[in-house]
Amino acid sequence: TARGVRVAASIAACVMVVGGGRMAYTSGGGVASLVEMGHTHHNTKHAVGGNHTSTKWESPTCYPDQVEDKSEYFTCPPGSYLGRSADEIKDANDRLRALYYTLRTDYGYEENKRENISSVSYLDRGYATYESMVWPKPAQCQKLANDSWISHPWHAMYNRSMEYFHNYTGNHYRADNAPSYISKLVSDTYEFEFHYIWKVASTSYPSYLWCEFWPLTRATADEEVKDGYKVVASVRNPLGRFVSAVSEILQRSVNGYCPSGYCDASSSYFGNVTLEEFKQMTTWFKYVDGKASVDMDTLPAMLHAFMHDTECNYDYYAAEHLTTQSTFITQGAGCASEIDLVIRLEELDDGLDQMVDEVKVAAGGGGQELLSLGFEHGGGQAWRCAHGV
Repeated sequence: TARGVRVAASIAACVMVVGGGRMAYTSGGGVASLVEMGHTHHNTKHAVGGNHTSTKWESPTCYPDQVEDKSEYFTCPPGSYLGRSADEIKDANDRLRALYYTLRTDYGYEENKRENISSVSYLDRGYATYESMVWPKPAQCQKLANDSWISHPWHAMYNRSMEYFHNYTGNHYRADNAPSYISKLVSDTYEFEFHYIWKVASTSYPSYLWCEFWPLTRATADEEVKDGYKVVASVRNPLGRFVSAVSEILQRSVNGYCPSGYCDASSSYFGNVTLEEFKQMTTWFKYVDGKASVDMDTLPAMLHAFMHDTECNYDYYAAEHLTTQSTFITQGAGCASEIDLVIRLEELDDGLDQMVDEVKVAAGGGGQELLSLGFEHGGGQAWRCAHGV
C-alpha cells in the first residue's frame, strides 16, 4: 500500500529499522503492584545520550544550543559501518533530510507532541528516529485508537478477581530510546560492546558471543560506552523484521505465549487486563479478539491495521518489538557513540568472520571454528564455538 511504501521509505535510508519487547499499565486493584512493575519499564526519563545543554527533562543534549531547523536531527546513527565512505554517509543523511521536508510539505505530516515521553531522546543522542516526537507523522496519529478510554475508569478480570482502574496510565506512544531494561554485552578483554536489537536473533547471539569472546559482562542500556571501545550490532531486513515482530505480538495476544513459555506476570502479562489494553489501544486486535487463530479472510485488513498502528507509533503490550533498529542500536549515556561494525543477519557468515577479525584477531586473539545450529523457533541459524562450552 502507499502507507507501507511511506513507512518503508521513512526507515530504510540508514539500512536499519523496525523492532522491540515489553509493556505496561497501572491499576487501583489487587494487581496494582505487578502492573506498576510493568510500567516502570516504560516510564524512563534517563538520557540516552548527551554532554552539553539540557532538554526539558534536564538531561544533557548533544548540541550546545537547540537546533531551530529540525531537519538537522535527521541523520543516520554515527559511524562508518557497512563499509560506507564519507560521501555515502553524507548522501544517506541528505536523503533523510529530504525525506523530512517531503513528509512535511508534500504529505502535510507534522510533529506529534503527545509522543514527548521518556525524555527527548533525539536531542540526547543527537539524531532522530521514527519514534522521535520530531519525526513527522500523519495528522490522524495525534489521536489514539480510543482516546476517550484512557481517561475513564475501566475494569477487567485477573486471577478470578475483578480489577478496577481509575484510568489508563501506560504510555500512549512508543518511547524514543532502547528499553531501559535491555542489557548489552561488554568485553574488557577485546574492548567492545555488543548491542542487542530485538527480532534480530537476540536470543541466539548470546551463546556464540559468550563462547567466542569469553569472558563478557552485562551492562544496562544507559551505561556509557567506555572510551576506545568498539560498538557492534546486528540488523535485519526491515520487512522481515516487521513480519517477525507481528508474529510475536500475535503469539502473545492470541495464544498467550511468550518466548519463555506461557505469558504471565513475569513477562508483564496480566491476562484479561492485557487483552483489554490490546482492545482499546490498537486498531488491529478486533480482528483476533476472542478467536483461537487468525482468520485468513481478514488477514489483509489486520495487517493494514498493524501498519496504521506502527505508522502512528502507538504503544501497547509487546509493541516494542516494532521499535526501530536505529533506536535500539544506540545504548549508553553521552552522545551516541560511533557504531563500528554492523552485521547483516542475511549475510551472517561473512559478518561473524568480520567481527572476529576486527574485534578479536586485531586484539591478538584467535577465532574459533563455528558450528551452525537450527533456530529453536522457525528458520535461520544460531551459532556456537566448535570448542566452546
